[in-house]
Amino acid sequence: MKTIQHKNPDGSIVNVDVGERVFIGAGVTIGSSAYIGNDVTIEHGATIGIVATIKSGALIGSYTTIGRGVTIGNDATIGSSATIENRAYIGNDVTIGNDVIIGSYATISTGAIIGSGTIIESGASIGNYTTVGRGVTIGNGAIIGSGSHIEKGKIT
Repeated sequence: MKTIQHKNPDGSIVNVDVGERVFIGAGVTIGSSAYIGNDVTIEHGATIGIVATIKSGALIGSYTTIGRGVTIGNDATIGSSATIENRAYIGNDVTIGNDVIIGSYATISTGAIIGSGTIIESGASIGNYTTVGRGVTIGNGAIIGSGSHIEKGKIT
């Protein structure tokens, strides 16, 4: 692990703790005190919030926004143009599709798969190895048990 100075598109320079074999694409904005583990890829135009943690092996898609204090687990894949709001937790081996919105303080547990266009509202929790289909909405504070498979609708 080493601390680097990253120049953001707005010209600001921040210190970032970065592991080995990290790729940071063009036009990426990184907040101060972020942590980026080994073998991480952050594609062009993404934004990583202040004190966010991106663990080893994660892939952050282009134009995705990772909020303040978010944790992205080992080997997680976040699609393009997704938004993960402040203090959300994304577990290890989670796959999140393109254009997904995940609210503040939501928890997505190990092995979950979240389809494109899905909205997971603030405070929701998604259990281990759950699959949420395309375009589903998981409401504020909803709890989805481990191993669930949700194909359509709004879960409240």
